[in-house]
Amino acid sequence: MKRLAEGTIVFKDKVFEPNKNFFQPLSQQQHPVALMFTCCDSRVEPTIITQSPPGTLFMVKNPGNLVPKYQVGVKSSEAAAIEFALTMLNVHHIIVCGHTDCAALKALLNLDGLSRESSIYQWLAPHTDVLEALEDQRDTDDCLNELIRRNVIQQLQNLTTYPAVAQRLAKGALHLYGWKYRLETGETMLIDPFSCKPEPLSAVIAHLEEEARPKMTLAEMQRQVSEAQAPDDISI
Repeated sequence: MKRLAEGTIVFKDKVFEPNKNFFQPLSQQQHPVALMFTCCDSRVEPTIITQSPPGTLFMVKNPGNLVPKYQVGVKSSEAAAIEFALTMLNVHHIIVCGHTDCAALKALLNLDGLSRESSIYQWLAPHTDVLEALEDQRDTDDCLNELIRRNVIQQLQNLTTYPAVAQRLAKGALHLYGWKYRLETGETMLIDPFSCKPEPLSAVIAHLEEEARPKMTLAEMQRQVSEAQAPDDISI
């Protein structure tokens, strides 16, 4: 905790203060490029993976990067985030990003081993439909990776059950993307929604829309932090 607290001091003094022209407009409004659903796994940091500064991503993190299907009268933080991103922030891109070694999906594969009263069981149980496509692969070494990919596609399909999403897709005003981040290599893959096969983002990047980016990059921010010294000469 001491290191985390010291980091906040370094950030304010060595990053925020010298870059007020960047940060102060963000205190008044935000214009994120995309809504991203990703796992709450501590190893998955979307701003670092995408090298994006604050204000770029509107994020929802939960175990397994899940998107509950739309149900009339049923409220969830995920549904609220979708509504806010589309109607208040006018976001045109939604990304669902899974990752290797996902503990939530490991638990989904072994759901019977959890107590039905467990909050983890209750969170995962409505999403067992993604397991149906794995019946022939449950005993293979690649079962988890196949589930991770299929889970990304399933959550994209779940997104389309939201009227606001479906309406914007029909008008061509919204685009959905499935990604998989590989913890062991640092590479992010695009998951084909039809074949469920991974493809390096580098192979399709030329076809993606160019977005206006903030003047300050995450790399520049990280450089400033690395050059700064925390109290007691502890580098952050």
